[in-house]
Amino acid sequence: MSLLAETLSMSTATGCGSDSTGPVAGKERPRIPEGDYVAVCYRTRSVKSFGGRRKLMFYFRIVEGDQAGVELEMYCNYPSGRITKSHKLHRQWALAIGRFPSKGDKFAQNVFRGKMCRVLVRDAMPPFPDGTPVPEFLRYSVVDTIKEVLIGVPEHE
Repeated sequence: MSLLAETLSMSTATGCGSDSTGPVAGKERPRIPEGDYVAVCYRTRSVKSFGGRRKLMFYFRIVEGDQAGVELEMYCNYPSGRITKSHKLHRQWALAIGRFPSKGDKFAQNVFRGKMCRVLVRDAMPPFPDGTPVPEFLRYSVVDTIKEVLIGVPEHE
């Protein structure tokens, strides 16, 4: 038996084949062309990243154009202390409330929910640890930033 055939035989015998009873793959992350889109933020939540840092996740649904219905995420560092002007979250918060937050303003995640925004979508291309880019099929789209909060609802709704 060749080394390849033996290896393939072992992987099937150890549960690595299609009949495995192990964990199931999650849903595939969508990939759309980079650029500006109109989207609604329908959910936010705080999560911890692998390094233990808090992140604020924003969930957006594209509402116009060929990509309408596609759901994407945006991530911001979510400090436990003050949100300073150097934080991406500070800029997004200012856009959501229409002004710079004043000293002492309390941040609330719900200021984003239900807002229709012009967002910038980019490819997420986390490289391998040695810096080598990942193959195309492993790339996915994320909302990079909120560019503008739009007032009103689209005419077609």
